[in-house]
Amino acid sequence: MFINRLDLLRCIQTVIKVIPQRGVIPTLTGVSLLAQNNLLHVRGTDLETGMEAQSVCQGDLKTVLPAKMLLDIVSKLSNDTVEIAVQEGTAEIKCGRSHYTISAMDFENYPIFPEIKADSFSIPLAELKKAINLTLFSVSNDETRGPLTGLCLDLTKKTLSATDGHRLSIAQNLKVAGEGQFILPFKTAKELSKINGGTFQVKVGEGQIEFTVESPQYVKLFSRLIEGEFPSIEGVVPEEFETVFYFNYENLVEALNRINIIQPQSVLFNLKEKTFYAESPEYGSVQEQIEFWFEKEGKLEKFSFNPKFLIDPLSVMKGGQVIIKANGELKPMVLEERENDDWEYLFMPLETREEDE
Repeated sequence: MFINRLDLLRCIQTVIKVIPQRGVIPTLTGVSLLAQNNLLHVRGTDLETGMEAQSVCQGDLKTVLPAKMLLDIVSKLSNDTVEIAVQEGTAEIKCGRSHYTISAMDFENYPIFPEIKADSFSIPLAELKKAINLTLFSVSNDETRGPLTGLCLDLTKKTLSATDGHRLSIAQNLKVAGEGQFILPFKTAKELSKINGGTFQVKVGEGQIEFTVESPQYVKLFSRLIEGEFPSIEGVVPEEFETVFYFNYENLVEALNRINIIQPQSVLFNLKEKTFYAESPEYGSVQEQIEFWFEKEGKLEKFSFNPKFLIDPLSVMKGGQVIIKANGELKPMVLEERENDDWEYLFMPLETREEDE
């Protein structure tokens, strides 16, 4: 088989993201190469997630090669055209003055990608990537929490949501068609956010999902779906709030980043004194003056929060004004980006310790 070096490199770089570097099944550490009808199919999988990239080529090939080694070789070759031939468990890779002979694995032992026989629906890739970016940080990293370790794509309500039980992110008004909902694994969502193109064609099967983009390069991603029921988000976000105030985005980000230097577990915000205060057993304490403005002044005087619960959503905002809405010191609070109706974020405050007051 003959192929342009940069095309082969692009395909390997695309699929290697899901290939385990080591494991009990040696074949899974390899990259599958199948060339037929002048088209090369490059595949990688960890059995939970799989990816395929394609490129034009000349000739036939059917083999599995060590993924990391193949990537290192192809990335360092200097000529335009790469030739790969396999015979009796050995692969020869030729390019310009370079000639490698490496071990090949049995193609027949490589996992077969599932074929989902279902009608497809489309999602604009840029829109899905934006929704993932606005929600991914709220996914739980506790593997015992099942559905909370993924993101819930609800076709009926046109939302993508994630929660770890202490905060909730909802990307809404998605341009998708269809009915039903399913839970995407964290890794799947993260890999989807790295793919470039125009529109995903999506198929959903029994416990599986498949995303395909044709342009500018063909990429297919399949994944197992997370079983279980995602918590209902209906009515979770209050409609009315007693206290509403807003910050300048840059001022708030800078203040929280300075506070986070001492790695506190909790930050106390005193609305009357306009101060953030935090302590760390290891590093000491810090106090920051911060300017904010009321839109609706209620009875709220202070509240404590996990700094990560503000720093994470602020990192995906564009700027401008940041609004916080509250109904009490220990009740769920909403953080919003002004003039962004496509995203909602809810977080639980912490109980204020006496020594912080």
